Amino acid sequence: MPNGGSISIAQLTKNYKIDIVVPSLKAGVELKFADNLEEANKALDEIYTNMHAYRGAEWERLYGLIYSPVPSFTKEQLEAQLERIQADKKWKIIAVHGPDGRKRNEIIEAGLLIWLSLYPLFR
Repeated sequence: MPNGGSISIAQLTKNYKIDIVVPSLKAGVELKFADNLEEANKALDEIYTNMHAYRGAEWERLYGLIYSPVPSFTKEQLEAQLERIQADKKWKIIAVHGPDGRKRNEIIEAGLLIWLSLYPLFR
């Protein structure tokens, strides 16, 4: 599978789809858009669902990215929350805010793929 495609992970009752995958890095990204804090909280809940659905999958790095035109969560809040729920250590959640919300999704996805491809060089 080429980098950037999506992949389904089958469970007994539903197939879950990782939005962006980089098979060569065994990395996947769940990309969520939120126009306000209420939607950001809903996006976080959806990422929690994905955490359970992808448990045991062969991916080594999984990211939840919440993109919003308004600030939603700090890095410290997200890290503390992952610790509190005892999330799988291969998950990181990132909240990013910038202009135009959902209109920029193609640019964000392209930038994210570039970042993921360079990530091993900087860790």
